[in-house]
Amino acid sequence: MSRIFYLCLLIPLFCSCDKNAEVEKIDNKQLQIYYEKLKGLSLETLLHSNPNNIRDLKSYKDIYGWVKNEVDNFPLLFQNVISNKKVIGEDRSNSILLLWDLSDEFYPDITEYIRNENNYDPEYLIQILIKHYN
Repeated sequence: MSRIFYLCLLIPLFCSCDKNAEVEKIDNKQLQIYYEKLKGLSLETLLHSNPNNIRDLKSYKDIYGWVKNEVDNFPLLFQNVISNKKVIGEDRSNSILLLWDLSDEFYPDITEYIRNENNYDPEYLIQILIKHYN
């Protein structure tokens, strides 16, 4: 009986360690490239408040295409950037816009489901996408 009790205590520990290991799987070089591209984008978007205008910027299209074509598990990238609070302000807003746009392209059923729940929390979207990837 006591073995079952200890096993129940250890299962959540292993699960939380696994989530931390997922974040560690992110390529640091990709993170560095993302941050460099994001800074350039954010300098331009300070003058734009409309997401459609931001999407038309060359720098937005560049970072969008880079994430789409070069990052294998983009939800992990955004988990590291958004959920782990690595960016704030304009960088965070642009990262959230990128996350939703990429998710709309790759997983429209998921984003539609979340919108129907009236839940626009990017961290919630990231959690669902990560579960989908696993």
